[in-house]
Amino acid sequence: LALALFTAGCVERGPPPKCPPIYILKDAGLLTRYKPGSSRDITDVLFQAKVIDFRGLCDYNSKHTEVKIDLNLAFELLRGPANRDRKAAFQYFVAIPRFYPAPQGRNTLSLRTEFAGASTRHTARDEITIKIPLDAKRPLEDYAIYIGFQLTPKELEDNRRVTKF
Repeated sequence: LALALFTAGCVERGPPPKCPPIYILKDAGLLTRYKPGSSRDITDVLFQAKVIDFRGLCDYNSKHTEVKIDLNLAFELLRGPANRDRKAAFQYFVAIPRFYPAPQGRNTLSLRTEFAGASTRHTARDEITIKIPLDAKRPLEDYAIYIGFQLTPKELEDNRRVTKF
């Protein structure tokens, strides 16, 4: 009996199941926020932000009809000359086009952060949980997840013109 218990703990279970693919949208992966009512001059920049990293941990239910993803996101922020209060607030989205326009197709989230002391660079992190119902007949790629900033039309236009951070 002891040998059976010992060997049961040594059985390899294989690699964890794959998560659905996750992408950062190129046109929505950057954000430059200007002070209200100002021009688009470098001195009017409140902050710039960029999605720099994400990590997901997937957990499937026993029938593989749902996957829960614990997603950790990292954003790099640069404080601009117009940012006097050292605060930054923005919205970002997590979208699964497979479900659009249903509510689980897109979620918009808010994040507020603060630059420490006189620092001009800051990494903000956020953690979210996503639950995705799965159809066994569809490949995992059909459940691709896209991440980006919630941009105004002008911010999106600026990103399409200039893609450097």
